[in-house]
Amino acid sequence: MIRISRPRLFIAVPLTAALLVSLAVLLLARSQDIKSRSARIAVGMPRGQVEQILGPPVLVLQRSAGRGAALSWTDQFWQVDVLTGPDGRVESIGGIPSDSLYGRTVGRLLGKGHTHPHQAEILVDGKWELPRPPGMGHTVKK
Repeated sequence: MIRISRPRLFIAVPLTAALLVSLAVLLLARSQDIKSRSARIAVGMPRGQVEQILGPPVLVLQRSAGRGAALSWTDQFWQVDVLTGPDGRVESIGGIPSDSLYGRTVGRLLGKGHTHPHQAEILVDGKWELPRPPGMGHTVKK
């Protein structure tokens, strides 16, 4: 059996506590995430204004037939997708939980399980909502 001396305990216990506290802060405390920042985006907003809110997109895909672009932002918890029209203005905003190692690990540690399959959400009047069934879609005011 290994014997731990008193001086080693005086070093090991505070060091372990500091490590656990910093790990808890890293896992639980986070800055304003991309999902909450994207709630300020509205249909009709120019792309430049969206990029001021969310920063540069991590992925930009041009839509076929010159219909605009598909822009994507992601963080450890969410992926936000914005479709713009040919004039560069927002047509729709959607989001899904990110498939990140961090998100899956936190989900398992907190007992929420794995996040698959992803449940997509859409932004309506500044609030994230689950999509409505066909025939009961959201109306977009321009």
